[in-house]
Amino acid sequence: MTMRFLGLSLDKNRRLLRLSLMALALLIPATGVALLQVRNSKTAAIPTDPAADLQQKIDTGKVKLEFEPNQGYLRSLLKNLKIPISSQALVFSKSSFDLGLISPSNPRALYFNDDSYVGWVPPSPIIEIASVDPKAGAVFYTLSQEKTSRPKFERKTEECLVCHDTFQAATQVPRLLMLSVLPNPAGNAIKAAALITNDESPLRERWGGWYVTGTHGGQRHLGNTIVKASESDIDNIKNYVAKMDGRECDGPPPLVRHKTVSERTQRHRCADGSWTSDSRS
Repeated sequence: MTMRFLGLSLDKNRRLLRLSLMALALLIPATGVALLQVRNSKTAAIPTDPAADLQQKIDTGKVKLEFEPNQGYLRSLLKNLKIPISSQALVFSKSSFDLGLISPSNPRALYFNDDSYVGWVPPSPIIEIASVDPKAGAVFYTLSQEKTSRPKFERKTEECLVCHDTFQAATQVPRLLMLSVLPNPAGNAIKAAALITNDESPLRERWGGWYVTGTHGGQRHLGNTIVKASESDIDNIKNYVAKMDGRECDGPPPLVRHKTVSERTQRHRCADGSWTSDSRS
């Protein structure tokens, strides 16, 4: 599977950013309450994560991010954060604050290494970044896709913790998570339900809303699946997944053809810590 990026203008979808936070509150359970909690929290520590280090180098002129007409700062950002393009994974379920742009035919690309994660869906006016601070944990930023001499990472201390909070303490504790959903043909999670998956999750529960390649024997997973069932057919996502036999699903539609960024992806680690063999041509 080849991931190509649309050659579209980056300045036509900024209004979506203002609408996405409201929409996300309807899609993710407890978001409204969590947002109020986050707004009452102050994060005073100055981060020392890779993105913060890169910002310092940009500010002092040691590094210059190169801007490209169609992908903006994406390629240069990955290079300077030492994130390989070959780490690319594709998510077609509607998540992040760019949910209005994400669909099965226009997925969001995620790139990662051990310390940083970068997400972008064309033609979004921002790149999303999660970078790990050794003391504070995950720190979240956006980078505007407007060309400027000194790009700035804008730290997000409220919006991202709406979903990336552990919700297990009186104060916010950021986390990174990988969700698996039952996506409908538009990419929406049916019943706004999701499974938080990790390396202990059964394969049948993984990668709902993700594009997945590679071999896995006779085992089934939720990757590459569009669920045709209605909300009334699903009482509990775990129970429903356990009973799925493929008849209630379709394969995804063809991807929108984009300008090439990655020609071939070799064996790489998934964001949940498992491994998959992925070849693109």
